[in-house]
Amino acid sequence: MSGTVPTYSLYGESTRNDADFWLHCETIASRSGKHRWEIGEHRHDNFQQFLYIRDGSGDARLGSSLRALSPPCVVAVPPGLRHGFRFSTDVDGLVVTFLAGRLPRLSQWLTNAEVIDLPKDDDGRFVQAAFDRLSAENDEHRSGRSVLIEACLSSIIVLLGRLVIGSREVKSTISAPERVRALIDLVGQHYRRHLPVTAYARMLNLSPTHLNRLTRDVAGMSVRDVIASRLMEEARRDLVFGSASIKAIADDLGFADPAYFSRSFARHTGLTPGEYRRAEWQKLETTTGGRGPAAEKPSFTSHVNL
Repeated sequence: MSGTVPTYSLYGESTRNDADFWLHCETIASRSGKHRWEIGEHRHDNFQQFLYIRDGSGDARLGSSLRALSPPCVVAVPPGLRHGFRFSTDVDGLVVTFLAGRLPRLSQWLTNAEVIDLPKDDDGRFVQAAFDRLSAENDEHRSGRSVLIEACLSSIIVLLGRLVIGSREVKSTISAPERVRALIDLVGQHYRRHLPVTAYARMLNLSPTHLNRLTRDVAGMSVRDVIASRLMEEARRDLVFGSASIKAIADDLGFADPAYFSRSFARHTGLTPGEYRRAEWQKLETTTGGRGPAAEKPSFTSHVNL
């Protein structure tokens, strides 16, 4: 359940108050080696993260997808996405975690989760060198350190963004159902952030009008409906199979106002969150012989039919 996934600041450390403390950099081995080479699922609400894999192997859990990691590559993890990793014992690389709002002009370059293979060309080599220099500057604390770190990070973001855009252009002939599936995957990563339709359209290199038309043609609903459907799916899961308060569930799903969450839920289901929970718990008590909510949570099927 989403409510059980821990939310960390900088990998769980307490955030310091000094102005320079906006980025954390360490080796992958230094952290994962303490946990049997596995980092459990968690998320960072305000931080972007890059994992640069020089050598070794592993896999990344990004939202609901599992991706293999083959060096050299970079994993881009946006704020708010639940993620976890498993590595081989010979892994060599870096974890860079930084405040997402630190470089607002570059936020458009990498907006969703990506596993980016680094090519054996000048751009690929430059990205690797920039990660190495960023790590060195972070460790050495010399004058101008923060400026150089920001320059390295800016270069990394732009070059990785170019690689992602280039990969999408190669795949520009994908069909309408494939585009809608890509939208559903993105909504699964970002639904807690309540992004506007324009943000999803930008991620998919489409106009909002074109994206809405495709979604209506393929799924029979608007992009807003797809987003709302995903939010309500998670809300139903949390209400039935968890014990968190309605206010806590609303907060976890990104609703600033619990009353607005309740109105939205009632509009989609015909019941308030409390009424829905009581009704579903009564059904479960009947089917489980009075044992209450089942221990195993079934996977709700999406309301979006492709």
